[in-house]
Amino acid sequence: MTSTPAPQPSARFRPATDFPRSITGLERSAAESLYAEMRDCLIFTNRSRGQLIRRNQEYRNTATQLQADVQRLQALIRILEVDRIQLEASKQQVIAELQAEFTIVSRHLDELSSAFDEIQDFDESSTTTLGLFANAARLVKFLKRIRTIVQFWRQPDPAQPAITHTEQDRRDRPQMYDDSASNGRSLLDR
Repeated sequence: MTSTPAPQPSARFRPATDFPRSITGLERSAAESLYAEMRDCLIFTNRSRGQLIRRNQEYRNTATQLQADVQRLQALIRILEVDRIQLEASKQQVIAELQAEFTIVSRHLDELSSAFDEIQDFDESSTTTLGLFANAARLVKFLKRIRTIVQFWRQPDPAQPAITHTEQDRRDRPQMYDDSASNGRSLLDR
């Protein structure tokens, strides 16, 4: 007895024209066999349709999640780009400030060097009262330059917080306060 091979899954999908339009004239066993075959095709088609619907929904959910991830990553990239631009601008500002500070310091050092050059020929005879009066203009000019440079060096740094009156008083009269820093300064003063 030869058995018929089981139909392949693709063979289960058959066009409707493969089935007879009517079962009239078919014997009961042929009609039942046709019915069983049609039922098997319907079950297989419904299963396949259900799987397709589930897979389609999974793909939609995944696509939606991916779109949300892409939008989130694009937002993070924009934030990083803004941060990079701000950091670059900040670096450029620091460089410009350092260059300006360097120019000022260089100018003051040149002035100091020039001031010393102008009085380098002072000797023992120049430090007498008569010598000082004779070179008074040069000496005053030298002292003014020194004063300007000292004032520049004493300017408070705008990046550092200013010392308040109370903080200055704590430094000047630590014995009047009882915090640990004041006590330490008070002991150092003795």
